[in-house]
Amino acid sequence: RTAVPVHPGKRAVRGGVGCLMRTKMSGPASELPAQFLQDLGTYLHLCSRIEDLASKSICKMNGIQEGSAEWDAEYVRLRFLGTSKLISAFSTSANTLPTDCSWKARFQDLSGWLHKFSNNRHRAVHGVFSFDGQIKLEYVDKKTQKTVSERVPPEEIRTIVFDAGRIAQMLSEYVNT
Repeated sequence: RTAVPVHPGKRAVRGGVGCLMRTKMSGPASELPAQFLQDLGTYLHLCSRIEDLASKSICKMNGIQEGSAEWDAEYVRLRFLGTSKLISAFSTSANTLPTDCSWKARFQDLSGWLHKFSNNRHRAVHGVFSFDGQIKLEYVDKKTQKTVSERVPPEEIRTIVFDAGRIAQMLSEYVNT
């Protein structure tokens, strides 16, 4: 690890993968509990992983040969889709799997789950978190286009992170079989 200048008067530590972390947090991030920030980071990483694996799964379900020019083009196209369009593409591809394929029912269930809970990702990415003894989230609801303010209990955070990990694991198993 090497210390590198980030901002006048501040130092950061360069991690093994080239990411920068300030050694001391200040401002709004310092107002949030460290465990929450770790859980939020884990969740956002898992959401990115799920989007990556869903795109690869769609290519695989559609019979596209990994490593081919067609795979590369389709994978990139899928990665540029918005979340709901990606979930719809995943659902459509899952429905084309043969009835006797064990993944078909699992992916159909997963598609419904992803549609139902995709707002969690939106809230995590675009919401503003604060802490006053409890985690508070403020975000603009996509459907109503109104500002929503709500408390987020720690058990809900743990459940959301666990579910994202479970989904990423399932997609990883499919992609790697």
